[in-house]
Parts: sequence; structure tokens; C-alpha cells
Amino acid sequence: MHYGWNGKNRRTDGRLIRYEIGKGGSGTIVDFDVEPDLPQGSWAYGEGVVHHCAFEVDDLAIQKWVKFHLEGLGFTDVSEVKDRGYFDSVYVRTPGGALFEATVSKPEGFLVDEPYEDLGKSFQVPPVFADRRDEMMNYLETIKF
Repeated sequence: MHYGWNGKNRRTDGRLIRYEIGKGGSGTIVDFDVEPDLPQGSWAYGEGVVHHCAFEVDDLAIQKWVKFHLEGLGFTDVSEVKDRGYFDSVYVRTPGGALFEATVSKPEGFLVDEPYEDLGKSFQVPPVFADRRDEMMNYLETIKF
């Protein structure tokens, strides 16, 4: 079975390349700024810098293939599958610094931690951050209706 990238180059403008994935349209566009002379690992975090880019894959078999493919390309630091509550992900640091994430949504979606009737009525905090709930709530601005 082959799970290849089905992105199509839609536009090139100097260093900038735009791809569309699958059927195209909203949520399927990926823009690349190609800087071949920039040394790997010379990136820095800061405001406005992309931390990670997540790509949803159809299922765990495709995710496993993506991990295998990345390792075959020489990326030796691809993570094991991480359970993120609503989805399972694998990560790898790109030469440009941002994390690449291949994610598989769980069938339950947001129903993992609350019933349908209560969706959106309360602030959900991942269990790993439960001890910081008050800190996060105090940081958020109140929404006025």
C-alpha cells in the first residue's frame, strides 16, 4: 500500500511555493518560503514565528507510514505517537525549525471529555495542565455577549 503526498504545486513566485492538498480549497493550502542557503537549526522562536503545522491524516496506518517515510528521509527524531486527547500525533522538527505534526482525529472528537449537550459550555483543560487551570482562566479575557 502506498500513501503518497497528493499536494499540487499551484503557484511559484521566486522563493514562495503554494501547494494545495487533496481537493483544494479552504484549509488545504500550504505555503512554503524556500531558503536553501539558510543553515539548518538557525531558526529562533518569537512572536510571529510558526511553532508547528499540523496535517490531519486519515488513520493510524497512514500516520505510521508517514513516520516511517520521514525516518527514511533521514529525520531520526520523529516522535512516537502522542495521545493528545482529541487526536493522536507524531512530530518531527523541520530544518526550518517548526514542528511538523501528522495527526489522526479520534472518532469521538470533542465528545472525549464532555457530552454533546454540554459542548462549549465550559472551559476544557487537558489533564496534563489541570494544575494550571486557574492560571489559564485568569489569563483569558472575558467574552461579553
